[in-house]
Amino acid sequence: MTWRPKILFLLFCLALSLSVQGQETERQKLESQKIKLLDEIELANRILKETQKDRANSIGNIETVQQKLRLRERLIRTLDREIELIAEEEKAMQERTDTLRVRIETLKASYAKMIEQAYKSRKNTSRLMFILSSQDFNQALRRIEYLKQYSAYRERQVKEIEKKEEELSNEMEK
Repeated sequence: MTWRPKILFLLFCLALSLSVQGQETERQKLESQKIKLLDEIELANRILKETQKDRANSIGNIETVQQKLRLRERLIRTLDREIELIAEEEKAMQERTDTLRVRIETLKASYAKMIEQAYKSRKNTSRLMFILSSQDFNQALRRIEYLKQYSAYRERQVKEIEKKEEELSNEMEK
C-alpha cells in the first residue's frame, strides 16, 4: 500500500513539469524536460528499489517499471526533437554563411571594377588635369568635391568588405 502515494507523487511531479513548459522557448523546454525526465527516472529507480524490498508489492514493481519505460520513451522523443532543432539551426546558419560569401564576392567584384576604372581614367587624364580643365572656379570646386566623394566611397567599400568578412568569420565560428 506504500507504493500508491509514491505513484501519486510521481504523477504530480509529471503534471507540474507539463504546466511549466508553456513559459520557455522550445529548445529550453526540451532541455528542462530532459532534465526533469531524468530526475523522474531516478525517482522511479528509487521507488523500484523500495518496492523490490517487499516482494508482496510486486504489482507496484510492475507499475513502476511501466512508468519508467514511459518516461524513457518520452526522454527519447525529447532527445529526437532536440536533434531536429539543432539540425534546423545548422541549416539556417549554413544558409546565412552562404549568403554572406556571395555578398562578399559581389562587393569584391564591384570594388575591383571600380579600381580598374580609376586606373584607366588615371592613364587618360590625371586628377590635376581633370580639375584644371574646369570652365570656371565653381566647376573646379565641384570636381574636387566629386573626387573626394569618390575616394570616400572606395574607402566605404573596403570597410564594408572587411565587415562582411568578419561577419562570415563569426558565423563560421558559431
